[in-house]
Amino acid sequence: MGIRDWKSWLRRDDPREEATEELIQALPGSKSAAEDFSLVDVPIQGGTLRVFLPSRFPHDKPTLQLLQPTRHEFVDRYNQVKYPGLDNWSHKTDIVRVVREVVEALCEPTVAPAVETRPSLERPPSDRSIQAPAVPDRIEAVEAMSTKELRCLDDEGVRDLVEALPQVTVMSQMLADLRNTNLESAERVRAQREAASIKDAEAQALRMRLADDAAAYEALLARARTLEPADALAEAARAYEARARECDQTSLAVLDRWQDGTCDRPTFLEEYVAARAAHHEARVLAKLAEIRTRPPLTRESP
Repeated sequence: MGIRDWKSWLRRDDPREEATEELIQALPGSKSAAEDFSLVDVPIQGGTLRVFLPSRFPHDKPTLQLLQPTRHEFVDRYNQVKYPGLDNWSHKTDIVRVVREVVEALCEPTVAPAVETRPSLERPPSDRSIQAPAVPDRIEAVEAMSTKELRCLDDEGVRDLVEALPQVTVMSQMLADLRNTNLESAERVRAQREAASIKDAEAQALRMRLADDAAAYEALLARARTLEPADALAEAARAYEARARECDQTSLAVLDRWQDGTCDRPTFLEEYVAARAAHHEARVLAKLAEIRTRPPLTRESP
């Protein structure tokens, strides 16, 4: 049995998994946002409604919070939904019906009370402007405990009570989302820097090759200027033309080998550049020899 199957087997009696499946089936576009089925994201007009299912669900009521600033009579300053159906929550309440009613109510135009009006809500929705959840004034699980149970409560028990709070779940999910976003951004920056480094190295190699070609060209010109006899120059021109054609065929053969996949990139670049350089060298020498063999132009007398 794989790890995922094992986790699924352990959660087979978790009512949160059943509630998550019901919400996904009843509300198109909804999806689970946590492996333990404690978070469900429901799409609404203009954003997302996140449903938090506590560990003691359905005995403890769920928490509904918008992931974007919204002005509505059912939404408080922390973007949490204060819907009347949640105040009368019991373990028999239909979670799908409540969430559907909330979605429908949020789609209806309304004017928020004056006390809820804040300048920050006038800004465009952004994940960066999401407010942190409010610290609860009381913890129902603690109030339900007896004095003896409270005295026996150790550090691990306190931690379990705190982690079961919807507000802590919200902050944990926000922290995980932020961590994932930072990792993705760091990976993109690293990849961009590596690509830029490779391009810089290739550009430097091309600059060095161009400098070498320029020096070779100057040397060819100097050698061509030393040629004097006309007959020898004509013969040299023919020899250089033949050499140029030979180098041209060699470069084409190297190109065919690389296109066929029988030659790697470094070998192709080395052989192809060498063949083309030899081709241009022969062409320059042939052209200069041909110019030397031509008789000088004479100006006709008027």
